[in-house]
Amino acid sequence: MPAGLLVAIALGILEPTLFLPASLIIVGAHYLTFISLYGIRLYGVLAGVLVGIGAVALFWMPGIRGISGWIGAAVLLAAAVPLYLGSRAAMREPSADPAAA
Repeated sequence: MPAGLLVAIALGILEPTLFLPASLIIVGAHYLTFISLYGIRLYGVLAGVLVGIGAVALFWMPGIRGISGWIGAAVLLAAAVPLYLGSRAAMREPSADPAAA
């Protein structure tokens, strides 16, 4: 993640409007590791949406580059409650591994 953000900073230095979409792609991609770490597939949806918004802003709709950070923030806020509820449900489920009991 830190190396990816260095890439976003470098892009932002070359062209300031590229920083937010590149950051969305990097932050979204880092959520992919949470799927296996926490066992909640909703992180994959969140990752896909953030990467998708960043890619659309970067390649297809350059007009939304300036507000793509706000769009990403809205997505993260909208995902907060389902992710919180999903993590609470995952903690309540008994482990399928008999050795863990």
